[in-house]
Amino acid sequence: MVNQVSVSLLDHFAALSNPRQHAKVLYPLPEILLLVLASTIAGADDFVETTLWGAEHLTFLRRFYRYENGIPSHDTLCNLFAALDPELFKACFLACTSSRPGRHGNGSCLDSRRPRRGPMRSPPSRCC
Repeated sequence: MVNQVSVSLLDHFAALSNPRQHAKVLYPLPEILLLVLASTIAGADDFVETTLWGAEHLTFLRRFYRYENGIPSHDTLCNLFAALDPELFKACFLACTSSRPGRHGNGSCLDSRRPRRGPMRSPPSRCC
C-alpha cells in the first residue's frame, strides 16, 4: 500500500476548492492537479495528451498519490477545469512558478523551457 506523500508543488493550489459533488468524486483533486502539472511540464499540450502521458507514467505518479481509479479521461479533466475558478487557478499557478528558481535565475521553473514542438507560442486552449 502506498503512503500519501505531501507534494510541495501542490501546496500552492490549496486555495482551490473542489467544485464537484463529494459523493461523485472518483479522482481526488490533488491527483488531477499533479497529473496535469507533471504532464504539462513534460510537454503535453491538451487533456488528451495529458491522459496518454498519465497512463504511460502511472507508476511514477503513484509514488506520490494512490491513483486508485487510474487516470481520468480527458472529458473528466475538461469538465473539472471548466468548473474551476480560472483567476484563482492562475494565481495559484503563478505562485507556484515564481517560487521556484529557473535555470537562469529568473524565478520561474517553466518559462526558460522552450516548447518541444517548434518556436515559442501562446498556450493552447486546455478544454475539449
